[in-house]
Amino acid sequence: MKKWLTKRRGNIALILSMVAVYSFLFLVSRNYKQEIILQQKKQVITIAKIVSSDMTEFFQERLKNLSEYKVYPNITRKEFIKQYTNKEQLYVDEVTSYQVKYAREEIKPWIEKARKSKSAIIGPWRKNPSDYYNLSMLLIVRDQGKEYIIESMLNLNEIYKQRLDTIQVGTYGYCAIKDQDGIITMHKNQAQVGVDSLNSRKKHNSELYNRELVEFIENQLAGKNGSNLIHSYWWGGNETKRVTKLIGYAPIYVGEYRWSVSVVMSYDEMERPIMMNTLLNLSLGFLYTLIVFIYMYYRGKIRTSELIRKQESMLQHRNRIQTVGMFASAIAHEVNNILTPMTIYCDLLKEEVKHIDEAREDVEQIEHAISHSRELSQHLLSFAKTDGKTEQAEYFDAVPVMKEVISFLRGATPKNVSIHQSVCEGEVILRGSSMELKQILYNLSINGVQSMKEGGQLFLSLYQSENEITLRVADEGCGMSEEKLAKIFEPFYSTKAEGEGTGLGLSIVSDLVRKSRGKLKVESHEGKGTTFIITWKRLPTVLNKN
Repeated sequence: MKKWLTKRRGNIALILSMVAVYSFLFLVSRNYKQEIILQQKKQVITIAKIVSSDMTEFFQERLKNLSEYKVYPNITRKEFIKQYTNKEQLYVDEVTSYQVKYAREEIKPWIEKARKSKSAIIGPWRKNPSDYYNLSMLLIVRDQGKEYIIESMLNLNEIYKQRLDTIQVGTYGYCAIKDQDGIITMHKNQAQVGVDSLNSRKKHNSELYNRELVEFIENQLAGKNGSNLIHSYWWGGNETKRVTKLIGYAPIYVGEYRWSVSVVMSYDEMERPIMMNTLLNLSLGFLYTLIVFIYMYYRGKIRTSELIRKQESMLQHRNRIQTVGMFASAIAHEVNNILTPMTIYCDLLKEEVKHIDEAREDVEQIEHAISHSRELSQHLLSFAKTDGKTEQAEYFDAVPVMKEVISFLRGATPKNVSIHQSVCEGEVILRGSSMELKQILYNLSINGVQSMKEGGQLFLSLYQSENEITLRVADEGCGMSEEKLAKIFEPFYSTKAEGEGTGLGLSIVSDLVRKSRGKLKVESHEGKGTTFIITWKRLPTVLNKN
């Protein structure tokens, strides 16, 4: 039972260690994943802020340059226009003609803003005949009593190629810019320019219109810095791929307007190092599991080999015991053969000297010695009985068995060990084998005697209460520690020095007590001795009488 519990505890410990290792590896993988995502979020936000700063500076510089034309005299002369328009893509026209050129109601708000401003302003952005989008910068000047409007046209596609196209995060990453209404003004895929990033998705790509997208666009329109994970597509190319994107964003200040730059990267690219780390951790976990199973396999193999070795040793020991028993039986028979004629001659001698007192006393001493020798011989024969048959369970009185064993022990123990007995009056009926009870008493008593090398007292008692029968064997020997006490009933475990014991005595006692349906208890203290207590349930009174 204890071995089974020890083995079970060992297996549970190994399983718990595996759970702990896999839990640790899981936490490492999860923390690594979170750290990678956090670092990538910081990276795309940083890039977005850098692009935002650069584009804000670019637009402010162009507005400043356009505002400087206000101080030039004769701004409307054809020579001036010819000189600058080829370089700066400037267009000069009277305000009235400009309004005619474009829809009056559409352009009127911009004209009013330009009149009120002392410097150039950002105007509308619209599609040109070449399918590219231009951003207008407007400046109103007065010359010779007339109002003129100077318009600088910025090709947004060219600006994207020059300033943003080279910025790439990962394999598929890119930059994009939206205006204050969420309309895409610059994008890697020209087909996306002019698209309403929110409403268009709702109308044409309803599967992409979700809380993530709405939150992302709202954060951009509110002028926030940050990052979001959203489900989208890679636009353009031969096929449209559904992906998860990590997008960092920051505001761009274009005049009095606030646009927003987006830095986009593929979440799948972040997952590659995460997956590699996860695979590495799984490999480590698998390696640990393999080591554990190899260890368990070889531990089981070693344990099996040890068990086989112990079984072989036990068989050899039993064979030796049987051999010793045979020799003991033979010796006992020879002793009986010698004692028989001695008894006859002693009787004859006793008859001859019956009238001589001194001689008669000497003969009686010889007779007593012969009787004691015969008794010892009978005990030896009884103990050495090994006929190979299993003794049937029977009802027997334990009192005479107890007294017989005590009588034998008195003649077989050293002189420095005294034996004390306490046996109850009347019959003590047990069910089992009287021979097995003798074996129990012999083993416990011999162990007690051997533990008292300097001498001491051995106590044997047998008594019964209303419900149970109790047998106690106590010594004043060296005692045992709790650690040793837990192992004493294991086969081949011995507290004696090598060669002094087989380690089987108490194991046999434990088996015999269990076989007789008794309970065995041990109390021991180092330096104070050991007490073995065996209890049996008392048989019914009627059965006792029978």
